[in-house]
Amino acid sequence: MVWTAPMTATAGAFTAANFNLHIRDNLNVQSPALATVIGSHFVSTAANTLVQRKNASAYVATSNTMTASGSYADLAIPGPTYTVTTGTKAIVGISAFTGNSAAGVTNRQWMSIAVSGATTTAASDTWALMMTQNAASNYQCASVWTLMTLNAGANTFTAQYRVSAGTGTFYSRGLVVIPL
Repeated sequence: MVWTAPMTATAGAFTAANFNLHIRDNLNVQSPALATVIGSHFVSTAANTLVQRKNASAYVATSNTMTASGSYADLAIPGPTYTVTTGTKAIVGISAFTGNSAAGVTNRQWMSIAVSGATTTAASDTWALMMTQNAASNYQCASVWTLMTLNAGANTFTAQYRVSAGTGTFYSRGLVVIPL
C-alpha cells in the first residue's frame, strides 16, 4: 500500500471507495499502523515513504588488555558487535572504561568501529574514542558519537582497538547504533 494524495471533497461525491482510498488506506501507511517493533523509529526513504528501523545496542563487560598495536584489531573477547538493517546513514556511539599500564602523553588507547556486510569500512581514528593517561592505571570512561555514511542493507558494526605504547585495558565496552 502507498500513500495517496487526498482528494478535494465536493458535495455528494464522497463514496465508500473514496473513503477507503483517501482515508483508510492513507491511515494504514502512517507510523502508528506500521509500528511492529517496540523501541523502533521511522525514517523516510523516499517522498511519502516510511521505513521502520530498530535501534541496536551491545555491551561487553569483560576486561581485556592489548599491548602496543599500530593497527586496529579485536581483543581476546571481541566486540561489542551488532548487525542491523540501515539506510545510507547511521548514528553510532561507542563507550568504554580504559586505562594504560604506564603514564604519559605517548601512551594512548583507541576504540573505533569497523563495518562489514552491505558496507566495508575499516576502524579509523577519524571516529575513534581516544584516551591519554595522566597516571599509570588511571582508568577513565569516555564515549564518542559519529554519523556514518553506509550502503543500505544489513550492516555489522564491530568495535576494534589499538594501543600506542604500554598495555591498554578496556572494559565496560558499549555500542549503540541508530539506523537512519
